Amino acid sequence: MHCTARHGTASSKGSSWWTVACVAVANGSDNLAIYVPMSASHSPRDGALISLVFVVMIGLWCAAALWLVEHPLLGAPIRRYGTALLPLILLVIGVSVIAQNDTPRMVFDI
Repeated sequence: MHCTARHGTASSKGSSWWTVACVAVANGSDNLAIYVPMSASHSPRDGALISLVFVVMIGLWCAAALWLVEHPLLGAPIRRYGTALLPLILLVIGVSVIAQNDTPRMVFDI
């Protein structure tokens, strides 16, 4: 995701961490539906450990993504085709999760 200037050119810096954080918070309401009940069903110590694991994993995923897009061989194709391929990749993941969990049978009582 790159910030665009008034004239439609991409910013040389790209997205700031603040922009990414705002988008993550804005899109995070579905996460609240999962994490709040999960946290409520665990002890405070376990909840803190779960939160720590989530924070560490977010950092690791971000570091892996940064390494991948800056990779000399893989970075350019990912930057070039990533915006077109990401929706398709997310759809494939979503459909596979639905299929593997037998969701149509449970929802439609098939």
